[in-house]
Amino acid sequence: MLRAVEAELLDASGRREEALAVYRTLKRGDPEDLSPSFMSAFTLEALGRYRVAAAEWRYIIGWTTMATRLNKHSPGKRHPDIGGVREPEA
Repeated sequence: MLRAVEAELLDASGRREEALAVYRTLKRGDPEDLSPSFMSAFTLEALGRYRVAAAEWRYIIGWTTMATRLNKHSPGKRHPDIGGVREPEA
């Protein structure tokens, strides 16, 4: 949590490359937390690095699409591959 705040403060103060380094560390620490990916995409856009930002957005869209498909038949339950549990199969 504190690292995320640190990254946001670095970004807000114009130290965007340092912020990106912290976001990378956060993404490695918890791949299921998409917040660092979102923030990285915004920071990359601010730096004019649109192709890399677009790759970040594609990752976010792909992850959320996968999560939606895995949970489609089990509303209220999360699939183990995305960090939760799913109902036992009959």
